[in-house]
Amino acid sequence: MTNRFPNWDEIWTDNNPFGKTLLGDWSLAELQELINAKDKDFQVLESAYANTQSAQWPSPAVLADWVNDWTALKARYNTARNAALGVLKAFNSGWGFTPISMTSGEPFYTKVLRAIKQDPTTVSKGDLDDVNHRLNAIKPIPVYSVPQPNKSNDLISTISEKLAPYDPIGNPQARANWTRDLAIGIGASLVGGVILLSLYKKV
Repeated sequence: MTNRFPNWDEIWTDNNPFGKTLLGDWSLAELQELINAKDKDFQVLESAYANTQSAQWPSPAVLADWVNDWTALKARYNTARNAALGVLKAFNSGWGFTPISMTSGEPFYTKVLRAIKQDPTTVSKGDLDDVNHRLNAIKPIPVYSVPQPNKSNDLISTISEKLAPYDPIGNPQARANWTRDLAIGIGASLVGGVILLSLYKKV
């Protein structure tokens, strides 16, 4: 049995029909969760590779090809990860003006995703899924637990659940409509914070 990585491009839309955050971006809270999960994946793969003997590989060429892809993958991920951690550190040091679950984490979130999955529509050679599958074929990787997203960080979904008992109609679609309208109203008050984050991205 192998580990199946969650589809982080879609994972929040399963719970949130309105988008990822109030303004449609991934939040900084979700960015932190993504890094926590991917760090675990990379740690496990690094350990699995270290515990795989070179003699277990079909040939030196197959091993060298995997190592090249693994090295390139880590370089891409670390570049995106370091940029993301930089903005998270700035926010946590008091730079942020809005709650972390309401503050945009774009484009850092997307850059992390693209570092580990170069084409969002398919698995490409050198992607995290690809190197995992190839290493697992040489020596099975033990199943492990990956930190999962906290639904409370998906603000729109939280608002919808909190307001559901007060829906006078009892119609899920109607509740979705007025919850969305409320979210848009709240989002308008956050434009200043989002603009500030956009300016930070350009620094």
